[in-house]
Amino acid sequence: MPFKSYDKNLDGGLLKVYRAANRDCRLCARKPSCAPKSQKRQITHTAYDPCYRRALHRQQSQQGQRMQLLRQSTVEPVFGSLLQH
Repeated sequence: MPFKSYDKNLDGGLLKVYRAANRDCRLCARKPSCAPKSQKRQITHTAYDPCYRRALHRQQSQQGQRMQLLRQSTVEPVFGSLLQH
């Protein structure tokens, strides 16, 4: 589906709207299961989706896992003890 416009969600975040044309959905055989209550199919994603995906990939990599374990064992206990006192 082609990108159509930007929109904002209730929190004020930026959304990208992808929308099919009416004629494309009207001729499609999967219309009753894909978009039964609307004239056309619409999908929204956050505008920051590529950044979120890149960050998730970095966290799930081996290097990201090692960095998380190191941070949990060195930095986070110090912050935890400071918050208690």
